[in-house]
Amino acid sequence: MFKPRFAKLVKAGKKFQTIRPLPKRIPRCGDTLSLRMWKGKPYRSKQRVLLETKLDDIKVCHIDEKGIVMQPPAGCLLAIAGAKIITLDGEHADRFARADGFADWNEMREWFKAEHGLPFDGVVLYWQNDAGEPRDKRLQTTQNLMNKNETVNRVGSSGIVVLRPENVTANAQKICCNWLAFCLTLGWKKDSLDALEQMWWDWHDRTGKLKQHNDQAKT
Repeated sequence: MFKPRFAKLVKAGKKFQTIRPLPKRIPRCGDTLSLRMWKGKPYRSKQRVLLETKLDDIKVCHIDEKGIVMQPPAGCLLAIAGAKIITLDGEHADRFARADGFADWNEMREWFKAEHGLPFDGVVLYWQNDAGEPRDKRLQTTQNLMNKNETVNRVGSSGIVVLRPENVTANAQKICCNWLAFCLTLGWKKDSLDALEQMWWDWHDRTGKLKQHNDQAKT
């Protein structure tokens, strides 16, 4: 059930995610979602359906005073592909908070502290837009970036030359693609994808594993 402030955003098509306590059964992509709110007092009034849609993606999340930690559920394709745990703080946490209907991370943190207490463990559910278009289709630009037939050095739409390792594996491209798609869900613009992809390859080798940089080798 959505509170009125969030229900308005869902109804207006401005909110495509919600954070819920960790359920006994983790939902699966493609499951039907019935997004609702109470017409009056909670549990004492009828329910209003805001949107009937499909679950597009899901992430396990942990929220505490420092930030948000997210990862794919164990056993899902992203986890099998090697997607790593991602910690959101600072501007990244602000972007995520705004996507969830808050002004910024500080407001989101205080809301969860008052409503659920911190630390909080739950799941982030993403759903399709009002046109029924799944997120993987809306992020087709990301998929195109990872076309395995592209050359090692690629001139992106922003004019940035993306430098990749030689002979990158299909699995590495898939992991990078998933990471770029995740960046878009946080609010990054499409014109930032070239720079984000370059940053990813700066830190990963041809197989998608983290490189050992000089400062790491000394520790």
